Amino acid sequence: MVSTAVPQPHPAGVKDRPGILDLFKARKYVHRHPGWRSIPEWLTKQPFWVLESETQDIFAALACPVEPQGVAWVRLFATRFPNRPANTWPLLSENVCQALPNPKPVVAALGLSNWFSELLKKNRFQEQNRIVILFWDAHHQPAKPKIPQFHLRQMTNTDLIQVLKLDRQAFKPLWQISWESLSTAFQQSAFATIAESHGEVVGYQISTTTHNSTCLERLAVSPDHQNQGIGTTLIYDLIDDFQLSNASHLTVNTQQDNLSSQALYKKMGFEMTGESYPVFVYQPE
Repeated sequence: MVSTAVPQPHPAGVKDRPGILDLFKARKYVHRHPGWRSIPEWLTKQPFWVLESETQDIFAALACPVEPQGVAWVRLFATRFPNRPANTWPLLSENVCQALPNPKPVVAALGLSNWFSELLKKNRFQEQNRIVILFWDAHHQPAKPKIPQFHLRQMTNTDLIQVLKLDRQAFKPLWQISWESLSTAFQQSAFATIAESHGEVVGYQISTTTHNSTCLERLAVSPDHQNQGIGTTLIYDLIDDFQLSNASHLTVNTQQDNLSSQALYKKMGFEMTGESYPVFVYQPE
């Protein structure tokens, strides 16, 4: 039964961890932004607000930390049925937006489900882009690229500082990765390589494998070294490794308006799945 008392939102704390984990086991009204970080890891980041019932049961939560700088992605949002997102979102988002630092970062969210997309649109979020999914077709073996003037090797922990610097040069702020996420992605990677020229990282890729599926999570080439075959060679090397693995699916995602990225993947034998998800943004006042 839904409580008639006005719930009091408050920042999530360590004591809320069991209730939050239980909340996100629900099958309905749960949004989790894809990534490498667990729910407990986001619990250490603010703003992360929850709503409690009179019996101190957590029935809604919203996590929207600033990461990377200037961008606050909606990492977690959930409402326990029969409570409605239309009722819990305004209470949580108002407090979350007030808690964001000044100047206010842009708030971004990925519409992974229809109910969440509709909720965002009704709360002044605007669709800015879409994420499209591609898969590698094993019938289209790419031609082996000519060896460019760089060295390809496995990524190590000592490379991460240079990789992060390159990532920030290659991507717009909305799509940049934080140090914490980069470190976690590398730790969880099944295959991670860098392209190196005169001791400088000029390109990299990080891929993960879950069950029987491999995903190319990140691919970037330094703006000063593009159109030199670096991206092509990194992908070819990944495909070569993928074919030796037990995985049966190789996928990648990119932005709908990133036509150069799509052209590269299609050249390497990737095809569009037809699956896509809207990207929403909102600028708090």
